[in-house]
Amino acid sequence: MFFSIILLIVVTIAVFSYVESSRSIKSDIERFSTQILKESNLNLERYFQEYEQFLANIAASSTYRQWLKASEVSERISAFTNLKDNYVHSFAIMHPEILSVTILNKNGNENSYTREKGPALRYDYSMKSEVWMPKITISKEMTMLLSPNVNYVEFGDGSISDTVITIVKKYEFTSDLHGYIKMDITPQPIQAILSETKIDANGNGMIVDEQGMLIASTDSEHAAELLPSLQANGLLASAEGSFFLKDSNQMVTYRSIAKTNWKIVSVVPWHTVARSIYRVKDATILIALIGLAVGMVLVVLVSESSTRRLKKLRGVMSQTGLNNLEVRVEIEGRDEVADVSRAYNKMLTNLEYSLKELNQSRTSQQEAVLSALQSQINSHFLYNALESIKFMAYLANQDDIVKTTLALSDMLRYVSNYQNTSVPVQQEIQYVANYLHIMQTQYGEDLTYEIIQGAGTKEVLCLKAVIQPIVENSIRYGLEQTGQHLFVRIETALSSEGYLMIRICDTGPGFNEETLARMNDKLRQSNVGAHYRQLSNIGLLNVHYRLRVYYEDEKAGITICNRADGNGAEVTIILPDRPAKKGEPVHEPDLDCG
Repeated sequence: MFFSIILLIVVTIAVFSYVESSRSIKSDIERFSTQILKESNLNLERYFQEYEQFLANIAASSTYRQWLKASEVSERISAFTNLKDNYVHSFAIMHPEILSVTILNKNGNENSYTREKGPALRYDYSMKSEVWMPKITISKEMTMLLSPNVNYVEFGDGSISDTVITIVKKYEFTSDLHGYIKMDITPQPIQAILSETKIDANGNGMIVDEQGMLIASTDSEHAAELLPSLQANGLLASAEGSFFLKDSNQMVTYRSIAKTNWKIVSVVPWHTVARSIYRVKDATILIALIGLAVGMVLVVLVSESSTRRLKKLRGVMSQTGLNNLEVRVEIEGRDEVADVSRAYNKMLTNLEYSLKELNQSRTSQQEAVLSALQSQINSHFLYNALESIKFMAYLANQDDIVKTTLALSDMLRYVSNYQNTSVPVQQEIQYVANYLHIMQTQYGEDLTYEIIQGAGTKEVLCLKAVIQPIVENSIRYGLEQTGQHLFVRIETALSSEGYLMIRICDTGPGFNEETLARMNDKLRQSNVGAHYRQLSNIGLLNVHYRLRVYYEDEKAGITICNRADGNGAEVTIILPDRPAKKGEPVHEPDLDCG
């Protein structure tokens, strides 16, 4: 009888201790999960704010409005190239998760940016054919969508994820001027942040959208099984909260993610967290025969140990909430509480590392800007020095030095202008004429030249510095190596197919058969990007590569051959006929052959 009473007392105490400890741990887990979700939410919000600021920077730029207003293809290409160079490319380097950036105007014209190496948009993709386009309206917040990856194909070293997150926003400046900006990203950054929400190794973290679809998860198979139960318990009905799944004994905590209709969810298996309590209960029952005192002592010791460490952990979390990221949890023991403390310390360390990387990235960006400014300062210094030399030669009545210095000064001004990548052919001809004048000063009567400009070619837009490297090759191999007189003729004409032909002929030795065959073989390579290093080291191939990349036209580039009479080489530059804007000044070059 006494034994039964003692056993009943011990069992009652064990049950009571188990219930109260469970209730306390549930409350602590809920608060701890909420804090973890808040930290993860802050990280996600930081990412989304960067995305939103990136879209806003593009929309606020004058280049984007020029693109919206552009009626000609060349104008849109030029504006979009500036957008890529000034905004998209640098942001994509900092965010490798970006797959593409697309802009669309009211006329249905669109341009897209994708990485050189990575998944590429399908050639027939069109943003205006997306099923969600009619739902995109003017709003302060950007729209975020999750969809299967059907618009990308593998290219280069890139791999394709199963799903794509689309961020899109509509901007309206006037009733006749509005457009869309869309960005596709992979779920990897969200997946990385989500992995930090796992309070326990057997737990699960997930993100769901407003329709209850799974966006990301640390355990996709388990998450898919849980979704119906989560929705049935009101997951989609409120912005934040928590509940306990009795059928699976799991603690669920969730919060809405800022700037989206998504929710981040933390699922903690109760049996894992309460493992120590089960041990206490079993141990208490087993030692019932030893005595009530021993059982009570064991219960108090175990409960006090867990509660004390959880209180320490909660104190560290409170300091973290005050932006103190240097504080760390003191690790005691090897149980689940210790594991959680280690995971929390690791999360803080990773967060500090991410912030340091962000600061280093911003510092590198500022150094690049300062380097560009220094280059401009050096160019102005050289230009001013040449002006001084010209003035001194003028005072000394040295006309040849004045003309040569003036030609070199004009060349420096031309190549140091970073604002325009393409210019009217007339300006490119002037640049070559200045170069030939300088070379003629050096070689005298051994070098003569002639420049013939066909009708309608002066205002055609041309990529800068494509003629001079070819003329330089003619002088190097036709005059410097042979020592014989060299005559160079440059002629421009328009073809019936709408292309500008710039033909450079010389009276040098021409190409030998082996060199001509090797060069033509490289010029016929369709994928010039894959052979950039080989092409960029050779003058002719470098020009060919630049023309192909800039114009994105299979016919753009250069052709080489020997002259029909066998006296010298002939190089032809082919590029699309794109006239300069109306009102743009065209200066007549000094084409005197001397």
